[in-house]
Amino acid sequence: IYFIKTYERGVENFTGACGTGTLATAISINYHLNEKFPMSFIPPSSEKLFVNALIDNNIIDKLILEGPTQYINSYNVEI
Repeated sequence: IYFIKTYERGVENFTGACGTGTLATAISINYHLNEKFPMSFIPPSSEKLFVNALIDNNIIDKLILEGPTQYINSYNVEI
């Protein structure tokens, strides 16, 4: 299990969880520490995230992120 904390520019604060940051961290851990998938992560929200990968010929073909989600808000953007 890895503990992860992600700072988001624009928000200028740490996030409860960040899928993109978690996936990037999993790839880095796999590459630099030779850790195998699946991996578990705990972000500041304490809601466990799981990252798995489909690998073909030692190349990551797909990443799979699993964990809880929460609807926060919606916005309309006019262009």
